[in-house]
Formats: sequence, structure tokens, C-alpha cells
Amino acid sequence: MRVYLAGAIEAVRLPEALSWREKAIELFDAEGIDTNCPIRDRIPDEVLGETLTLEKAKRIFWHDLRLVDCSDVILANLTAASNGTAMELYHGFVGDDRKGSTYNIAFGYKGKSAFIMTVVDKFCDTLEEAVECLIQRNKLSATTAVVTIGQSTTASGAADTSAKATS
Repeated sequence: MRVYLAGAIEAVRLPEALSWREKAIELFDAEGIDTNCPIRDRIPDEVLGETLTLEKAKRIFWHDLRLVDCSDVILANLTAASNGTAMELYHGFVGDDRKGSTYNIAFGYKGKSAFIMTVVDKFCDTLEEAVECLIQRNKLSATTAVVTIGQSTTASGAADTSAKATS
């Protein structure tokens, strides 16, 4: 599982934009879950938007959407309004032919936007609650994968779990 960390960047102070992401990365790392953080490799003035040109804005936009494209899940911090976060959630929601849509989970949302409520699969109150939900989802997914390895389907459509000899 790879988790994209979406949340306000320009609308909040840099420490606020970073602190929850650092905490999420720490919690996911402990469980062996990879993260895509959109501000991990940016210089501070780009993050703050102080010298944001149209060229830089387009580079950031496409970079972040590529990170969404190679993620299985979007974890969105919705404690502050962010056009970018809404765009990322929608981009993940519509998905692509190659991998389908992302699973979108959010925390801290107090609004009533029909758009946000439609593109988010699960709402949590806190970061810790959302991370725990994703950890459990990842464990369930790993367990399901182990159970289905080696299963084949019989002509009647029933799962055949008998051992097969290979040569």
C-alpha cells in the first residue's frame, strides 16, 4: 500500500503543513507502509508560494498528480480548506484505466460539501484514527492476498484450494 498525504500547504503555516505529515510518515513507516508526500522534496519558498510563478505552479501541479497516480490511498487532512486537496481527492476518485481509483480517507472535516462527501470513502475525526483504519485495511488486504494465492476456480465456479503438484 502506498499512501498520498494530501492537505493544505499554502493556506497554513509551513510547520502546520509539515507536522501532521511527519507524524503520518512515522506511523506508516512503523507498519512498513509507503507514503508519497507532496512537499517532501520542495524548497521552502515553493511551499509557501512566495515566489510561485505560473511555470513553478504547473510543475508542482503535475508532480503532485503523478504522486496521486502512483498511490493506492489518499489520506487527506481537511482541517483547512485547500483547492489543491480537493483536486487531488477528485483526481484519485476518478482514477485511470491502468489502476482504477484510489481509496480516499479524510480526517478533520467539518464541512458539508457534496463534492467532498462524494469523493471521500471514509471520514475520521483524527489523524491517528485514519492511520489506524488504513493500517487495519492494509493488514486485511495482505491477509486476503495470502489466502487467495494458489486458489483456482473449478468449472462450477467454486474455489479449488487443493494442492496442485507442479513439474
